[in-house]
Amino acid sequence: MQEIATTCSSPKQHEACKTACAPTANGCLRCEQVPGRAPGIGAVLLAAQDADASAVLEAVLATANFRATQLGALLVVTGSLRQLSEVAVVLRKQVSAYTQSCIRATYAPRGVHTDRDAVNALIFAEPLSKMLATWEHEWVRDALEEGWLYSVFHPIVDARTGKVVGQEALMRAREPVSGTNYGAGQIIGACEALNLQHQLDQRARRCAIYNASKFIARDEKLFINFMPNTIYDPEICLRTTMEAARKFRVDLSRIVFEVVETEQIPDMDRLLNILNYYRERGVATAVDDMGAGFSSVKYIEELHPDFVKLDRDLVVRAETDPAARARVCELVTASHDAGAQVIAEGIETASQMQLSIDCGADLLQGFLFAKPACPPAEINWPEHARRVA
Repeated sequence: MQEIATTCSSPKQHEACKTACAPTANGCLRCEQVPGRAPGIGAVLLAAQDADASAVLEAVLATANFRATQLGALLVVTGSLRQLSEVAVVLRKQVSAYTQSCIRATYAPRGVHTDRDAVNALIFAEPLSKMLATWEHEWVRDALEEGWLYSVFHPIVDARTGKVVGQEALMRAREPVSGTNYGAGQIIGACEALNLQHQLDQRARRCAIYNASKFIARDEKLFINFMPNTIYDPEICLRTTMEAARKFRVDLSRIVFEVVETEQIPDMDRLLNILNYYRERGVATAVDDMGAGFSSVKYIEELHPDFVKLDRDLVVRAETDPAARARVCELVTASHDAGAQVIAEGIETASQMQLSIDCGADLLQGFLFAKPACPPAEINWPEHARRVA
């Protein structure tokens, strides 16, 4: 019998890339390499633009007991990524915004050993304030490379019976030493700051499939969020998904790719091509936050998703706003006409549940039934709700 883990986690290691490299300034887009990481010692190069800034910089580093080497007009601070992160914290707290603007800075992940190394590194120098704003997100490189990611699952239930039909995998990260937890918004924001969205997308998808193989029933769908703008090549994306599904024995027919951040999609034709590519290969699709922002019935008609998730705020407003309620019913009808099942998400009250059912929603998701957890939480089906056999 297969051993079952007791907590969600990342797979122990990432598969080696099996395709030709597609290099960019932010690393390879066809594998899971995280650019900017290197074993051993790196260096931060600091170039003060005037004597006052130089004096402040030297004093702050000396007070904090950080050893800096003089290299011409440069101050070079060496250390591991974690040590240099501590340097960044001190500089951000003790050097004024004005003085930061008078200092140029850059990070050399493999250190500085020669004058040529310094010259090459300085090509990418920027104001210290900008580097520090980016540096506060450097923890996410460790999160991606050292297996901090894990998934929690939020159940999706049948509106008629209360039976769990699927689980939405939600991304989290946990720092193993301090136990600090990071939510999806923090992880995504840090990856956006460092241009690591593609690497995050790869890892989050694989992590969700791995944890689903441990914790969710074989007859339940697995909803995995993805941001279309991170997809460089849908074939590569699906290949890594298929490899993970095969390795962890999760059938592709159980997977639903859920499109998030619909308001930021610049190319609807490209998104349609991506969704069609997945559907043709047995993976279902869903669109999130329907009824928010610019999303419309035309959006449903163009994309032909298998599932449509109603925007949480719209469902909440529908409790007291007749116009919002009419909008919910309109979207449900349009979704059914397009062949999609409707998921009313964010359900927290019995009245939100009932109005969603009255408008024809097929499935329900929200804190009324369970909170995200790993292993998935037991469903709390309201006593007054009638189960239909």
